[in-house]
Amino acid sequence: MEAPDLLYDLLFELLNETRHKILFFLSMGPIRVTEISSRLDLTSQEASRHISRLMKIKLINRDNSGEYRINNFGLQVLQILEEFEFISIYQDYLLSHNLGGIPAEFLKRMGELKGCRYIDNVMIFLSHIDNFFNESIGNLSLIFNQFPLNSIDIVKLKLEQGMNFRVIGPKDGIISPDSQLGRTVENFTKDFMLYPLVEYKILDPFNIILFVSSKKAVISFPTLKGDFDYRGFVCEDLKSIMWFQSLFGWYWDSLE
Repeated sequence: MEAPDLLYDLLFELLNETRHKILFFLSMGPIRVTEISSRLDLTSQEASRHISRLMKIKLINRDNSGEYRINNFGLQVLQILEEFEFISIYQDYLLSHNLGGIPAEFLKRMGELKGCRYIDNVMIFLSHIDNFFNESIGNLSLIFNQFPLNSIDIVKLKLEQGMNFRVIGPKDGIISPDSQLGRTVENFTKDFMLYPLVEYKILDPFNIILFVSSKKAVISFPTLKGDFDYRGFVCEDLKSIMWFQSLFGWYWDSLE
């Protein structure tokens, strides 16, 4: 059988929701046909038929005890399905925003973000940025095109408490248009960038806004026009946070 035929056979079998669920259950550990029948409310014959089809495309194996296990190939396929699941759920956002600045190695792992929440309301999204500083513990990593100056007081408090910041920002500070603090660009830059606990690198142009700590991440991507509409994702699960920490590390290491 030629490679395209193998691909289409694989896709055909995975289009079935029940087989997808069985594959997911097996990723959590070996199970028997009777347990699959019980979990999915299937007859034994139906469960056996789905199991047989998954075995035929070599996604799972049967051991000597009669239990079925997902194999390494099946795990890789399941991970790819998670990417498809994420982009299908948020297709409207992806149609109107540009993720082209994200390295391909991270785009291929977007299924790891399935624990994130999409925030479509600008004010709620900005409130999550404010809460990010209030709730964070440990070191903070930030990428921004204009600092949320409404949070400057809590940021100073965190610095006084010994929290370290790694920041990727513009060459000159940019005052948030909704800020009422009345600070000049020069004063803001002096107040923040000169703190000994702040490491600062310059990025231009911006293709992402990212705030990440050990507990929370907030991210927004530019629209197709290149501006930011402050709609994006809030994540608090470990898997997503590790994805964002790795992404920040990629940006940080790529800059001088």
